[in-house]
Amino acid sequence: MKTLYLKQITLIVIFFAISISLLSCGGGGGRVLPEKNMPEWVTSLPKVANTFFAVGRVNIGINSVLALNKVDAAARSEVGKYASSRLKSVVENVIKENIDLIDSDNSTSTEASLLITNASSDVVLGGIEIVDRWEDTENNTLYALAKIKLDDLKTAISSAIDSNPKNVIIPEKKETAKQKMLSELEKFDINKGK
Repeated sequence: MKTLYLKQITLIVIFFAISISLLSCGGGGGRVLPEKNMPEWVTSLPKVANTFFAVGRVNIGINSVLALNKVDAAARSEVGKYASSRLKSVVENVIKENIDLIDSDNSTSTEASLLITNASSDVVLGGIEIVDRWEDTENNTLYALAKIKLDDLKTAISSAIDSNPKNVIIPEKKETAKQKMLSELEKFDINKGK
């Protein structure tokens, strides 16, 4: 009898621990604001130097914890699409203008662009942050604001060049490639990207 009682208590404790951890996940520690305080970012993205913002939006449905995870994922996805597109453009432009950086024995310029872009995009996903959330109770909709900073995109490019997937860049020219790509990225006005 005592064993059954201990099992029940253990299950209850585990249930509450899982519930608390699910409620706290979703990243960014954003809060959910009541409808009357609709933040400006829902209709007009913030303009902050060297920072790109995007909004995710989902219907809340019957599972609010799932909705929190989905809205965060939607916001991160929007930022990720932007970042991946920007990185791809930077890598392709630099490689096209500096074909001598590529080891033609190991890859073509197209393959090199793809490999570096993919390696960069994987790093970028970790730099996306959920800044805020808001619940529109009238329309049963949840919004999340996500951001990525230009420095995170620079880190992604640097990391991809350092890893040099399949040795597509001539090893002696890795630093030159990195500087050219960082310089190209620096020219971009991040707030005009969307």
